[in-house]
Amino acid sequence: MRRPGWLGVALGAAAGFFVGVFLVIALGGPKSGGTRTVTRAAGPVTTGVPIVVKVRVPGVVGLGLDDAKSRMSKAGFHTDVSGTSFWDDLLGSGSYTVRAQSPGPTVFLVRGATVKLSVVSS
Repeated sequence: MRRPGWLGVALGAAAGFFVGVFLVIALGGPKSGGTRTVTRAAGPVTTGVPIVVKVRVPGVVGLGLDDAKSRMSKAGFHTDVSGTSFWDDLLGSGSYTVRAQSPGPTVFLVRGATVKLSVVSS
């Protein structure tokens, strides 16, 4: 019986190494007997539990109505505007400034809530 040379031994060792790596990958890696800790970046929760996100209400008193509505929308809120005239609402004309808001700034609300804006003609 012929003994393998150094090349045969090297190729056999390399083949065994690659077979071992393949088996580890195919079987999901080494298993420990206890728990396994996985660290990952925060992402969507898929447990079926609704998540409530509260956002700080931006302060918009003194701003123009269009700018105030845009800021509220970007923060995730709906707006309810009072103090505009029927014709200005219908025709989209008129210039208004926010004189009051409820709730005020620094309050945390659920995203999607409605903030009331009171305006005056400017």
